[in-house]
Amino acid sequence: MRLLLADDNEMNVDLFSAALEQHDVVVERDGAAALRRALSEPFELILLDVQMPRMTGDEVCRALRAKGVRTPIVALTAAAMPDDLAPRGRQAVREASGVRALTAKRVPSILVVDDIAANRELLLAHLEQLGYDVREARDGIEALEAVDELEPDLILLDVDMPRLDGIAVCERLKAHHLRRLIPIVILTASNDKATRLRGIAAGADDYLSKPFDAQELLIRTRVLLRERELNARLDATEDVLFALARAVEARDRYTIHHAERVGRVAQEIGRLLGIDENDETSLYQGGVLHDLGKIAVADAILLKPGRLTDEEMAAMRVHSVEGERICLSLRSVAQYLPIIRHHHERVDGTGYPDHLRGADIPLGARIVAGADAWDAMTSDRPYRAGMPRDQAMDELQRGSGTQWDADVVGALAHLVSDGSVARVSDQLFAIGR
Repeated sequence: MRLLLADDNEMNVDLFSAALEQHDVVVERDGAAALRRALSEPFELILLDVQMPRMTGDEVCRALRAKGVRTPIVALTAAAMPDDLAPRGRQAVREASGVRALTAKRVPSILVVDDIAANRELLLAHLEQLGYDVREARDGIEALEAVDELEPDLILLDVDMPRLDGIAVCERLKAHHLRRLIPIVILTASNDKATRLRGIAAGADDYLSKPFDAQELLIRTRVLLRERELNARLDATEDVLFALARAVEARDRYTIHHAERVGRVAQEIGRLLGIDENDETSLYQGGVLHDLGKIAVADAILLKPGRLTDEEMAAMRVHSVEGERICLSLRSVAQYLPIIRHHHERVDGTGYPDHLRGADIPLGARIVAGADAWDAMTSDRPYRAGMPRDQAMDELQRGSGTQWDADVVGALAHLVSDGSVARVSDQLFAIGR
């Protein structure tokens, strides 16, 4: 199938191109160029971003229909666009015959938490007028139950409430690894500095004193909802990346769950080396993504049941640079880039792609390199059976200080001896077999 993909976002272009690699995909990065291409060449499907430079997606769509082009068009839009952009996207979908929207606009959900009914009713009146989906809770316990039932996009939270006050609710939500990204606005009649500082310390995103100004509430609500949407888009893009990384593994029955095991073992090594808790998570996620670039490696090379030729090895080695390139435009995964690019560097400087040596190799990459080597040695491959664990450990110790970081190898040896690596590996080997 011959497709035209029009999108100015490099990350989206890379993801769609990878997913559609079996088709003939022609890419244009602005609306005017896409229009020229669609009018001059035949396509069986057009994937058209709504927001593009020079001409917007809806303008291109209208122009194509006016010229009699009946090629099916899929409009690529966000799940919930900012208020100023949503009408254009919806208008294009409604007016341009034959266009199908990938996703419908989702109404933002707001949870109002206050023990005084009159306060809740006042907030509901303002917010429902703006078309938001508004729910209520009468105290902190009800608020947490409401969040468990359906996660809101924004919480307006009173401080002084029975059973559980607003500060405590805020602290609990902001301590949760998923719920911490829900924006929270503290609403209180208190103007004292101590209460404000408690709210800030609890992680509140904004603070309004009652009686509040309706216009100020409206503006702050819109700003925080826009930030929430941006975070959701970043989360969605990260999910795509992790799905692609696992799809790479699934191409080969010998490496399925390899990246997951590397991430888990790297996290254990980091914990033993005293890495910060947030960096432990980055080690795990970087470990899962480390071989993402193998999506650009041909199956004939990736799945070859024997040793690679020099030419094939050179093609395989491109995967670390390709993985970085795929992730480069996404700022939310910037902390994983050194791991993805440098996990095949060697301490003695003979690794790739940049021949870094010693401490010049980022610590995360050194840790993942050790975890990757351990898993590669102990798991089966098309051309050999996995090594026994004691033999793999001997191999790592022989390369300690030359191929692999000595501290990483030492930490891994400790984790192997106390059974930590076995518990992680056995669990995931069982899943992978």
